[in-house]
Amino acid sequence: LAFTYDIPEIERNVARKMLRKQVCGLILVTCCPDDWKFYYENFNRCNRPVILLDRAIHNLDCSLISFDNRQAIRHLTEQLLRRGFSKLFLMAGPQQYTCEADCAAGFQEAHDALGVPLRPDAICFADLNKEHAFRTTASRLRKELPEVILTTSDLMATGVIEALCVLGYSTEQIHVVTLGEEHWNKHTCSLANYATVRPAIRLGTEAAELLIQSLQSPLLQESEH
Repeated sequence: LAFTYDIPEIERNVARKMLRKQVCGLILVTCCPDDWKFYYENFNRCNRPVILLDRAIHNLDCSLISFDNRQAIRHLTEQLLRRGFSKLFLMAGPQQYTCEADCAAGFQEAHDALGVPLRPDAICFADLNKEHAFRTTASRLRKELPEVILTTSDLMATGVIEALCVLGYSTEQIHVVTLGEEHWNKHTCSLANYATVRPAIRLGTEAAELLIQSLQSPLLQESEH
């Protein structure tokens, strides 16, 4: 088990370290979606299966397990628009991650489905940490005050809320809605007005089961999404 903190060089070093340990397979949340050649040459071609979580690697044929982030954001956005909110702002992670691009697509689709024009600069891509979310929120509020800020992670939502507090706003004035995660501690909860609960434990379990199946029947197992 290793953490890369979404730093490409750390991911590459971790992957090389795993190869030196002669691992037989890998479950990966990548921050290098364009590094298909490295993973193909060192894993796919050597019959070491790779199971990707949430983020695809472009042009790499391997299994991917992800939440339906696109549909989740579309549903949330449609509900907010139907309730009369019109100034919506989406803060997503880096666009090169497929799960974050899916969120932006869902946000756009909700506006299109209800015939509501998408406001200029309504979608912003930021790093997946609360510091960048803080700075992006502060910059955004200088231009226009949204009614609702949607984020794609609870960590980003925390940064948004801290920025609102510093600038003198509350989540009653500007609502914060986020794609959240399940918490192993039932007393832990999101600071946002509303947070979805994505079952991360189930995601990990299914990834492990799929990896085991790929190892047990390498010739029969096809890539799954």
